[in-house]
Amino acid sequence: MKIFSFFFISIFLFHHLQAQDSLGNISELQKLLKDRKDRFDEYAIAADKRTGIFGNKSKKNLEQSVEILLEIVKTDNNIFNELSHAIVKRGMAKADYSYDQIESKQTIDRLTQAADTLNKQLIMVKEMNASLEKKAGMQKGISYLLAGVILLLLLFLLITRRKKAQTKIS
Repeated sequence: MKIFSFFFISIFLFHHLQAQDSLGNISELQKLLKDRKDRFDEYAIAADKRTGIFGNKSKKNLEQSVEILLEIVKTDNNIFNELSHAIVKRGMAKADYSYDQIESKQTIDRLTQAADTLNKQLIMVKEMNASLEKKAGMQKGISYLLAGVILLLLLFLLITRRKKAQTKIS
């Protein structure tokens, strides 16, 4: 019973941890996507800035735009990394699930074989029991027959002794 309890608790904890882990991945991805959106908004604002001579973009405006674009690229790389981790974890979870399925099938096969073996043994025991009951019935009949023969012999001896005793008295 302790083994079953441990088994079910470990399965529950494993699935609970997997659920928490996938929620962590989702929240991390959502945070990264929000950062990316914020950076694009910054880029849109920076792209609209024109502080140069005659309303053109200055070197500083262009450098700021390039820096923001580099941050967007870094954020995109982080998003791809998180997605890769999520895919790997999901693949591992599927592999674990497949392994659990194979292990469960093997356990079921072993239990089925054990049940078949037990059924065969039960049939053999029932046959042996029927055979022994038949022999016991025959032995019981023989015992009653022998008891009857012994009673008849005792009765015969008793009758013969009485006849001898009566012949001696007369």
